[in-house]
Amino acid sequence: MAIIYRATLTDDSEIMKITNITVLSESMARGSFTFDSGEIPIIYNNIAKSFTVTFVDPHRLVDTLSIDQSLSVNEFDKAEITCDEDVINLILKTSDFTFEHTDFIHLNVKYGDHRIQYPIQLNMKL
Repeated sequence: MAIIYRATLTDDSEIMKITNITVLSESMARGSFTFDSGEIPIIYNNIAKSFTVTFVDPHRLVDTLSIDQSLSVNEFDKAEITCDEDVINLILKTSDFTFEHTDFIHLNVKYGDHRIQYPIQLNMKL
């Protein structure tokens, strides 16, 4: 969409500017994101594990990325997230589980007033 606006300056001269903007609905924005968790990472008890997931935001809409552990069975001693372009690096470490199992954490994606959660499956091994 193009917006044309005109302004009168203090010296009575006029300027006209044309600005192109893109308007995305919430569903269009969601549809533009690409998420790939890749292979299921194996998290060993009491060992920090680093792994990557892919998240593409072609319109650069995302304000923040974070990890949500609220639905996880485990408590992570270390849960870090860093982002470099379309690659998100996660570091997880836990030392409190006593049996092997599958668990999930979520990648929280916040843009404007909206939030999306993407699940990341984890294989928990002793």
